[in-house]
Amino acid sequence: MKIKGTAAKTTGDFVKKKHPDRYDEWLDRLPQKSKDILTSTILYNLWYEVVDMVDEPTIAASEMFFNHDLEKCAWEIGRYSAEDSLSGIYRAFVRIASVSFLIKRSSRIMNTYYTDIQIESGEADGHKAYLYILKMEPNKIIEHRIGGWIETAFTLAGCKNLHVDITQAISMGNKMTEYRATYD
Repeated sequence: MKIKGTAAKTTGDFVKKKHPDRYDEWLDRLPQKSKDILTSTILYNLWYEVVDMVDEPTIAASEMFFNHDLEKCAWEIGRYSAEDSLSGIYRAFVRIASVSFLIKRSSRIMNTYYTDIQIESGEADGHKAYLYILKMEPNKIIEHRIGGWIETAFTLAGCKNLHVDITQAISMGNKMTEYRATYD
């Protein structure tokens, strides 16, 4: 599986912003291939291997900043990614979008960031919304990263008392990954 450069740079940006004094230490923990890519210019329109740009950097960040809690680390990086990507004019747009529109748009956005993945939106009824990954190599980091992204996108859209759960996961042997968002 590959990730587009626009999303590939997120983990490094997250560490740089949240832990600037430990960025170099984090970088030194990475395999040489990941380190080489992160210290060069990441081209937004190129595709990078998920293992090099998501998995290894997130594992290192989880060890250093999240007491080895890989799921929490990936979720927080996903939240950061949404905060970063849905800024400026997009933030105003997200605030006026309906949750139904937002969940449909989210599936389209996610499908453009990754190769070999199929994401579809589900129903949104005013208090619940669903997003499904129907095809993907098993990858807990990607699943949690997307969950964090959904949580922040819905928060920016004004959802109150929001809770996003992964109710099924390909990484746990299920046929699909299901995200359920409940909100007021």
